Amino acid sequence: VQFYGSQDRDAYYPKAIELMEKEIEAGEVNALAWMGKLYELSDHDPNYTKALEYYDKAAAAGHKDAKEEARRIRAMIEYDAQF
Repeated sequence: VQFYGSQDRDAYYPKAIELMEKEIEAGEVNALAWMGKLYELSDHDPNYTKALEYYDKAAAAGHKDAKEEARRIRAMIEYDAQF
């Protein structure tokens, strides 16, 4: 989900999350990965734990890139925990 021309993408995040939740309920595997991306890339308050949760779900559901995304987020969380 991209919001072109927006000065404040976070203003649109609640709606994007709502739309992704509907897609997830409908069984859309890509929506799981996009939800992870939304939580990861929030300009205001990235939530890597939630991002990891959704990447893991997407990987378990067979999304082709989600396993690598989850690995990358895990490494970031582990690195941050050292400091």
